[in-house]
Amino acid sequence: MGLILDEYSPRARTMAYWSHRFRAFVRHRACRVLPIIVWIAYTLCGALLVASNIISHPCALNDMAWGATIVVITQVVAIPPTLGTHALWRWLSARLYVWLDRHPPTAASIAVGYRLPPRPHYNAPAVILGEAHVTRDYQPDGSYNLDYHIEEQYSPTPEWAVLPASSLVTGLLVFGAIGSGKTADVLRPSIFRLFHHTSHVGGLVMDSKAALVEPLMAEMAAADRSCDLVAIGPRQPKRWNPLHQPHATPATISEALLTAIENINGAPYSADSRWIRVGAAQLIEGAIGLLRLRAGYVTAASAWELLCVLAEATQGDDKPGATTRRIIETLFRGHTINPDQKAQYEYYSRLVVSKFSEDEKFRGIYLSELGTLLVPLIHPDVLGLFNAPESELDMPSWADAINRGLVVVLDCNSRATPKLAVILGMLLKLSYEDAMLARLDWAKAGQVDGERYMALIIDEYQDYASPGDADYLALCRESKSITCFLTQGHASIVQRVGEERTKVMLQSLRNRLILTQTLPDFAADLLGQNDIQEIDRSITESVQDAALHATGRFAGQSSVAESYSVKHVRKHSIPPEALVKLPRGQGILQAHDGNRALPLHRVYLRPYYQLDLRHAEIVALREGSHD
Repeated sequence: MGLILDEYSPRARTMAYWSHRFRAFVRHRACRVLPIIVWIAYTLCGALLVASNIISHPCALNDMAWGATIVVITQVVAIPPTLGTHALWRWLSARLYVWLDRHPPTAASIAVGYRLPPRPHYNAPAVILGEAHVTRDYQPDGSYNLDYHIEEQYSPTPEWAVLPASSLVTGLLVFGAIGSGKTADVLRPSIFRLFHHTSHVGGLVMDSKAALVEPLMAEMAAADRSCDLVAIGPRQPKRWNPLHQPHATPATISEALLTAIENINGAPYSADSRWIRVGAAQLIEGAIGLLRLRAGYVTAASAWELLCVLAEATQGDDKPGATTRRIIETLFRGHTINPDQKAQYEYYSRLVVSKFSEDEKFRGIYLSELGTLLVPLIHPDVLGLFNAPESELDMPSWADAINRGLVVVLDCNSRATPKLAVILGMLLKLSYEDAMLARLDWAKAGQVDGERYMALIIDEYQDYASPGDADYLALCRESKSITCFLTQGHASIVQRVGEERTKVMLQSLRNRLILTQTLPDFAADLLGQNDIQEIDRSITESVQDAALHATGRFAGQSSVAESYSVKHVRKHSIPPEALVKLPRGQGILQAHDGNRALPLHRVYLRPYYQLDLRHAEIVALREGSHD
């Protein structure tokens, strides 16, 4: 059969498979193959006749023309049967097609009999989400194209739903309500498999509940990569200074800190309070810049100590700006500033002095905002972890993480330490994003491996959303950074980053997997709409002088009018009610394969604890357990 109809994805042969192959052969190749078989059969008969005569009359060997004549005559004689077979098949096929349409394979037989091809292997990392039950559109030459479906149906020849690396670098967004299977059906069995690739993918993994730490440890151990896992959190021994980023400017660090503050507050600063953000950012930028010039190393404790000293010295002071400048000069007394650092010293000094020259009420607001961020980092329980001396830091830099293929995971529960979890997560994410955007320059300078893929994986993304994510997603593709965001919905993201930036961010995430929804309207809008032509047809009949003949017919005149009304409307590709009814373990995928966009199609997922079972078997087990 392989010579008759191409099969690009070999799989186990079952009755469902052979039934599919037979039906495809009957519909697409029998009209060509059967006449050829008849022709070959007659030709073989002629050849056998010649051979038998040669064996019985050896003298005929000298007369080869006689044998050739017999073969030619046989082929000519085969023409009428061949044409007759073609005509007979044209008559028979119409009836056979009707019978096949009336007796399709049952869903139960397909569910029992379908088999998937072997799991594919790629040179670059890829995510295998689950089963895509596509059908085949066969061509006259025997090849086929894949037709994708959004309906819930099994195919006797399904394929794997795969997102290759060239697709993943454009981002993957997973939308699903609570209990829809984001973690069990997508994250753990599919996305975590990235770390099994032989190229040793590195990256950052986060969630607000610290529920991914142990599963990730088990996954890394299964991949024989336990030594590549780095856990950061109050329960972990790794010492990390969030403010120590030698490759970043004080302005970049201050922007990251204020973004973390916005996330703690639950929303960005409004137009009326924008001045608070600007003032606090300039104040912490100046403090970090001065401390970096003075000691070359800045911690949250040293920055907060400097701000507190200035606040106490200027409290009730009539000239707080002059007092602030005097304290800064005292700080640098005995410290030699290089000529090329003089401009930086003046710049950062002016930032701090200008903010402390303002009204004491405003100074208090700035310090209150910064205290929201810095105080949790200097709590006695974590002071030694996140404010250790530079010589005691053992958290690898992002450049080192790229070169070694390290996977950093956040181990901080938002319930136990709400503010600290957000602060650490935001600063980890923002430092990772800055490193990925700087990676191209590092690679050109020979500082990092420019070919290794990295992955940013965030579960419950709404807890760590920030306005700069939209810019990062638009630029990270060239840095070979895979982005996977999993979230319950978009409303909480809009609350944190705003409506417009949310739209930009979602546009940058080209791959979207939609699981069951409780508020489906936005998800339906995200999947897009189609133009549909609706035609209304009406027929009216009017009769005049409706007298009856003796025959019972109308004697009057009648007229019949038919009217058409055509209108174009836009409707959701997937109606919102269909997203509400999506069962557990199924999703609608909007994706591309790295070269072209794929049609919307339904994906059948497998949970991490039933990874070796087919989806039909998983459903049967669930239904059996309910019974």
